[in-house]
Amino acid sequence: MALYETLAARIESAGFFTSIQPRTLVCATDGGSWGIGGHSLWVMERDGRWFIATWVPRVYEIKEAVDIAELVGAALMVDTGEHLYAIREAVQRQYSLRELTLEEESEFDAASERELKEWD
Repeated sequence: MALYETLAARIESAGFFTSIQPRTLVCATDGGSWGIGGHSLWVMERDGRWFIATWVPRVYEIKEAVDIAELVGAALMVDTGEHLYAIREAVQRQYSLRELTLEEESEFDAASERELKEWD
């Protein structure tokens, strides 16, 4: 959790909002006492590997050592009328993201379900 708390503090210092969930850090453009909203995505560390994802979901592996707080900020910067279905290609290239295949995503989801059951 300390890992996510440190990251959350950096993301919030850039003007975004966060919510720490079990094994996941949710990041958003809007927030207040009511919670978070607007454009949002989540990041997760698993076995030393980092992932960033939209809610569609589209999951991306962060392939290189990058500033994850900076990446989150870049990914959340979308036009007001635009939906955050996928992380923009320019951001994918800049931060060396690799989108998981459907098969990899299914495996990722299954592993996440197992982890959540262990968390309880």
